[in-house]
Amino acid sequence: MAQSPWLRVLLVKPYQPVQSPITAPPLGLLLLVSTLREQFGNWVETRVEDLILGCRRYGTIEPLLREFRPHVVGISAMTLEAEEAGRVAHLV
Repeated sequence: MAQSPWLRVLLVKPYQPVQSPITAPPLGLLLLVSTLREQFGNWVETRVEDLILGCRRYGTIEPLLREFRPHVVGISAMTLEAEEAGRVAHLV
């Protein structure tokens, strides 16, 4: 029988519109997911929301927050994404 996760972690990479967008996978968040899974196995459930994909703004994660009900939310942002990251944090 599979064990139920006792910790739900949501990791978010915010989208900030810029003149010349740079797209790259959120490697830091993916490394964190890998480490959490290695350390806690099935006891942790993780989701990564890369809002850069599809150019989605902060409000698009509200349904996910209601459905997934994370215990922990992590936000990864560079300086140019700080304003949008703050909006994501405010939703949490």
